[in-house]
Amino acid sequence: MSSGKAHDLSIAIMLPPVVITAFIYLPTFIHTAAAPIIAISGYLIGGVWMSPDIDLKQSRPSQRLSILSPLWKPYRKASGHRGFSHVPVVGTLSRMIYIAIPAIFWALIVSYNPTNFLWQNRENLAAIFLGLEASCFVHLIMDYVPGLNRN
Repeated sequence: MSSGKAHDLSIAIMLPPVVITAFIYLPTFIHTAAAPIIAISGYLIGGVWMSPDIDLKQSRPSQRLSILSPLWKPYRKASGHRGFSHVPVVGTLSRMIYIAIPAIFWALIVSYNPTNFLWQNRENLAAIFLGLEASCFVHLIMDYVPGLNRN
């Protein structure tokens, strides 16, 4: 398993290819002008705050969340380290749903229809998901590919 420093470095090193890919390929299947910027933002958020290592209380992403870190305790307990949080697609979706639950409850309280919001913003949500998933893949490669920097 790579150290937190190695994970941070890998996110930074892979940023240029992610940026180039986002601007070249995303507009072909996500038809919003902001899709590349949203995906790149998702990549950075995933690498800094919502990494698969959010399942560890003492990980860098958890420490960066500071006073918000305890809010992830139920997620940590449900996943366990290297549980579903480290599964491609499933881990990213679980983190997205976990942070969306309070927003959905709030929307219901103020009589807003969250289904309409999700449907109207499906392309932006897809771009965020792709960015988060890209950072997750970089993380998992660092964890599981033999010979990479392990501390």
